[in-house]
Amino acid sequence: MIEKDARKIDELDRHLDDMKGCTTQPELTDEFIISEARYVLGKFYSPDWDQSYALAGEENNIGIDNAEARKQVRQLKRFLMKHTGSDHYTES
Repeated sequence: MIEKDARKIDELDRHLDDMKGCTTQPELTDEFIISEARYVLGKFYSPDWDQSYALAGEENNIGIDNAEARKQVRQLKRFLMKHTGSDHYTES
């Protein structure tokens, strides 16, 4: 169920698909997906990521605008709240 919910979020879905190309392809356990959701959400708040530029309304290389970035953040937070009880991008 967690993977199905995760796949509804474009940035997280892309990220999980990118993991398939890794030489050590990870198993998509619930814990792994939650960890990656936190990582993807963190990209929107950490400097020097295209996602953070999109959230700030600046030009970026991933082709999403500010409205789409805000939507992705809302979806990621909702996903994390549903599955962990916390909407923060770190475990604490």
